[in-house]
Amino acid sequence: MEPSAPKLPPLKADPKKKKLSVAAQIRHKTKQEFLDAFAEYGTTYHTARAINVPLTTVYEWLKTDMEFAEAFKDVQRIPGYFVERAALKRARDEKSNADILRIFFLKNLLREKYGETDRLSIEIKIQETLVSGFVSLVQRIVPSFCPHCKTHLGLTDKLAKELMAMSERMSSTGGLGDPGHTAKQEVA
Repeated sequence: MEPSAPKLPPLKADPKKKKLSVAAQIRHKTKQEFLDAFAEYGTTYHTARAINVPLTTVYEWLKTDMEFAEAFKDVQRIPGYFVERAALKRARDEKSNADILRIFFLKNLLREKYGETDRLSIEIKIQETLVSGFVSLVQRIVPSFCPHCKTHLGLTDKLAKELMAMSERMSSTGGLGDPGHTAKQEVA
């Protein structure tokens, strides 16, 4: 079954006028025509051109008509389905040189087996090791230096500033750091 564009809800007459204007009916029909054509053309630009509607008009509809914007969000998936189906067909073809495509499908379809979760956990472990090494180095050189409250213990101003800057960078990138520990003392 081919996916199709969502249908806009029927227009409601303005309670004051009791009747739909011809312009509103044409606009509604054109919006639906755009949604139907988008499934085929796949881009806002090409679809607007195909049905002879200015691109700025489509963007205005997206801003002002929430039902159209919601339907458009749904229809945007359809071209992706066609590309996905074509890519899967090519990936299945043993004669095709589509190894990268096959790898992509494996990583996305069998994420638990071929996904890149291991790489992320390795990066976290490396970062934790580096932060831990830095903290232990600072503690050996300056045993009572606090990287959080920036207590100055007789260090040269240049060294104290460098250590504080490095500590800030490491804390902000997920290193060791207590977000609740924000007290800053003046560097003497």
